[in-house]
Amino acid sequence: MTTVSKASSKKSSKSITPPPKTPTPEPSIKTANLDQLKVNQQVLSRITPEIEDGWFYSAQVISIDGEKVRVSYSSKIVDVTMADIVKLSGPDVTLEAEATVIARHPHYQQTYAPGVIVSSSPLQIRFYDGTESIIPKAEVHLVDFERFEDFVDNIIQLESRWVNESVVARDDKTGIYKLGTVKERVANAHEYVIEWRGDNTSTIQHYSCIFGKYSKAKSLQTGDHVIACSDKNTWHYYPGTISKAENNTVDIDFVCNTTIESANPKEAFYITPEYFNLAKEYYLAQLEGSTAFSESSMSSVSD
Repeated sequence: MTTVSKASSKKSSKSITPPPKTPTPEPSIKTANLDQLKVNQQVLSRITPEIEDGWFYSAQVISIDGEKVRVSYSSKIVDVTMADIVKLSGPDVTLEAEATVIARHPHYQQTYAPGVIVSSSPLQIRFYDGTESIIPKAEVHLVDFERFEDFVDNIIQLESRWVNESVVARDDKTGIYKLGTVKERVANAHEYVIEWRGDNTSTIQHYSCIFGKYSKAKSLQTGDHVIACSDKNTWHYYPGTISKAENNTVDIDFVCNTTIESANPKEAFYITPEYFNLAKEYYLAQLEGSTAFSESSMSSVSD
């Protein structure tokens, strides 16, 4: 892997406030009412055998046998249950504030999560993890409150797997992503205590800024955005953009004005354009603040 330095540059940027906390609902077990489910119907489904994250993905019904449903997902055939299926809401369905839904999450490609409608015009969704975003109506699908609670509880249980895992997490002081270990989950929140590798200091970080074994994966292509290591001497990770993807390697241009060539794509974590823009903005804001503080300190010494 080759590292190539580029000329440095500065951009003004505003700071970004982490998503608010969301209470964890009490566990409950409910069944789905999908009597009118049909073969070849487009649905949203948890892909439990393949992706154990509790989130939903676009799928097509292949066959139905009682509570068992066979679906096609990403060119694969997967067996799920009725409890894993959410029907799509048609264009004529009215979406009102406070309704519970499954909607496309802005931080992940074609991935859907539980949320609540905050505003119907524009259609703003507050997701179970505290993320809020305006989502197109075609990407928002109604579910009843009891199923919503089940879905959220299932995701929370799966998120507990991060504890004791080695991860890459954002250091909020710098906007750089660093190596650490998840020590515990903060009660009633989507945050974790991260112990940094090397100095054993700890911080609390929102799960959306943590990457590792259970992060959502994607086959990387030119133009995709990632969090990846720019220098294995420091093991610092930055937001970047893939400039070339071929022969099972990728070249990445980072926001820190460096490039790596022929990197292993399995060592990079996919992020959406929306997440990339936020991560880049946050990093540049911390960099600008650090530079301003340094210049101020030097001025004081000179005086």
